[in-house]
Amino acid sequence: MWYESTRRYYRVHPEDICYLTFTLEAYEGLAIVTTVNKELGIVRVHIAPGWEEEFDAIVKSEAWIRMEAVEIGDISGSDT
Repeated sequence: MWYESTRRYYRVHPEDICYLTFTLEAYEGLAIVTTVNKELGIVRVHIAPGWEEEFDAIVKSEAWIRMEAVEIGDISGSDT
């Protein structure tokens, strides 16, 4: 279930949010992407338990997607 997932936050170039979402959706069951703040390009990713390494490999292979990990405290006005 999603509540057992690993939750990570990323800052993504706003133009890349859609591509990131569709790329991860292609790996059915791997992760769920939620946009937290579209203007800042903040997304929350819930990664299925045990699939963190696969997720990291996919993100690394799609290196042209401009994204960086952020801490929730770094996100002004975000929801948790």
